[in-house]
Amino acid sequence: MKKHRTGRVILPIAKLTATLALAITLTFTACEEKGGGGKLLETITDESGTRKFEYDKQNRIVKIGDKTITYADNLITVGTEKYVINGNTVTYDNGSFTIDKEGYIVKDKFNDGAEGEHNYKDGNLIKVSWNYGDVNSYSYDDKKSPFSNCTTPKWLIQHLLNKAYASKNNAVDDGDGREDHTFKYEYDGDGFPVKATVTAKYYEGCEENCEKTTTTRYTYRGEPQNAKATEAEATEPASDKRIPAGYKLIEQVNGDLNGDGTDDCVLIIEPTNGESYIGFMIFFNDGSNYKLILENKRCFYTEFRWPSKFYIKKGNLYFYFESSGTCNRYTYTYTFKYRNSEFELIGYDALEEDCGDWDENHSRVGGSISKTSTNFITKKKQTILNGKETWSKITVEDPILLRKVVNWDDIGSLINGEKAPN
Repeated sequence: MKKHRTGRVILPIAKLTATLALAITLTFTACEEKGGGGKLLETITDESGTRKFEYDKQNRIVKIGDKTITYADNLITVGTEKYVINGNTVTYDNGSFTIDKEGYIVKDKFNDGAEGEHNYKDGNLIKVSWNYGDVNSYSYDDKKSPFSNCTTPKWLIQHLLNKAYASKNNAVDDGDGREDHTFKYEYDGDGFPVKATVTAKYYEGCEENCEKTTTTRYTYRGEPQNAKATEAEATEPASDKRIPAGYKLIEQVNGDLNGDGTDDCVLIIEPTNGESYIGFMIFFNDGSNYKLILENKRCFYTEFRWPSKFYIKKGNLYFYFESSGTCNRYTYTYTFKYRNSEFELIGYDALEEDCGDWDENHSRVGGSISKTSTNFITKKKQTILNGKETWSKITVEDPILLRKVVNWDDIGSLINGEKAPN
């Protein structure tokens, strides 16, 4: 989801240092205390993890995660990164930026020649135009930004986290036509966002799994979560309460799996101890709560056997694997459908492109292209080898159930007709 230089996507903690630049000499007009009882944002949690914010007595951000920010007259230090202020210009290792009298970034300049012009309306960033052709556009709600009560300058928030965060209101849409994001918020009683459901849509070069939904949560210092946020936490499948101890979330996909018209959810999880395997958790949404239907914490072993994609399409759950070499390419797609209260394998598709070997004349010989498509409902298998099509019947008698796939390495044996464990 991360876009080059645009700042649209919240950056992981490890990336924060490389993106911070600011100018402390400008007036602190960004976030005077007003409304909401002076609450300050304490944490942001999204798919990259949780960022915790700490403040000084002036309500300036002085720490995000493990990155400490120190303020001096003409020098800002974030971790080991230094930012030098000269009037309305700040320079740092990767380039510089210019600030207007209101405290907004009006121009980004990078050392590789990229430049971005920023335009604003009614206290909100509405467009960033890049000299390499991209244009990022933004629209907003009428509620308060999470940073409305801090005294950190606008340009600091923009460069530290997300260009739209320094705006007066909350972005509900941003995009450049190749990748777009929409945001649906839940608010507390003071009009601050406590949860955002973020839907990303990818257009350029995307053929499958071109939409992804994630959740961002906001908590505020000095007061408990409001009732609405607590309810959202309890019913959201990606809640920390849902993730098993010793595991972390690495991906979430949403879609209707049981045909009831509501989006269900699949979480992909991995252990936090560094072991090389990943697992999955499937939740059904009954409209008010998510219920765990199936989980396998150690389904895929080693990164070489991990699916390249998980996605939900037309009610089916897909596991897609791809590997390639210099001129070889192999893809395998497993299609599961929820039938008779089980996730049943209904389709298996394989593409194997083998470029062969070199002969004594340094020419390729013996190459082949093989495509197979197996339908476990009709019990028929289509094979296309070097353009020649054949059909055959399969001998698999028992349904292949996702519940019985203890280790993905076992699924090949099940497809070949061997008995599944009870």
